[in-house]
Amino acid sequence: EIESMAFEKLTSLKQLNLGFNKIRILDENLFENLKNLEQLEINNNQISKIFEATFSHLKELKIVNIEENCLYKINRNLFNKNSNLLVLKLAKNLIKNLEINNF
Repeated sequence: EIESMAFEKLTSLKQLNLGFNKIRILDENLFENLKNLEQLEINNNQISKIFEATFSHLKELKIVNIEENCLYKINRNLFNKNSNLLVLKLAKNLIKNLEINNF
């Protein structure tokens, strides 16, 4: 697991790769101070749930790779605050359906 404020002082960070780390849970405040983050790689982990507020502070986020995890559902409001999002990779999860309002 990753401590909730592990990236607290990395406010200028633009890219973060946490792939291949056996992560199961992303704390909803984990990325809170990463205001300039543009690319997030959390692929090839064991993530089964992402809280609605997890990405809400990432206003500059453009690319998210969540491939090869254990997600079965994407919360309807998960990316509502990420208006700059251009690429979202969700392949090889357990997602059965997506609601039309997800994005």
